Amino acid sequence: MENRNSQVFNLKEQVLYYDFMEGVLLARRAGDRKNQWIKKIHEPGSLLGVTEDDERLYLSFAESEKNGQFTVLERNTGKTLWVIPGRSFLNQLYGEYIFLIFSDASDIFYLLKVDKKNGSKIWHHPVHEGLYEYIIKRDSISLKYNDGPGENISMETGEIIRTL
Repeated sequence: MENRNSQVFNLKEQVLYYDFMEGVLLARRAGDRKNQWIKKIHEPGSLLGVTEDDERLYLSFAESEKNGQFTVLERNTGKTLWVIPGRSFLNQLYGEYIFLIFSDASDIFYLLKVDKKNGSKIWHHPVHEGLYEYIIKRDSISLKYNDGPGENISMETGEIIRTL
């Protein structure tokens, strides 16, 4: 499947090949030439990145600068578990959650806390383009901006605890 229209992602136990012109995602076990699964992606675009845990693959697709989808697949079968429409710029697994810097069609940016098992949104917190760092701690998240004061927000609610 390797060609000039494909992207290759070497993961811990798998290699993913994504043909962005055809919208086809193929998985092989690392070191094996036999296909594990093949999946058609219905909104093809670039695959910006893949994050993984023992059970799931978390994929950030971009159709354009503002549009995309965040798709979660069962790692061994390629079955789609859940999808969030919009563009994911950064994502971080933390415990039973995934945190996403995300924008929607109206070009508003958010930090989302999502249950990684079922994709349900726990909370969202607006952020702006000046965000250059976020640090996840046990009970709070620090947001640092290069063009203004930062914030500490509650891990539980996403509400501002204090301005930095």
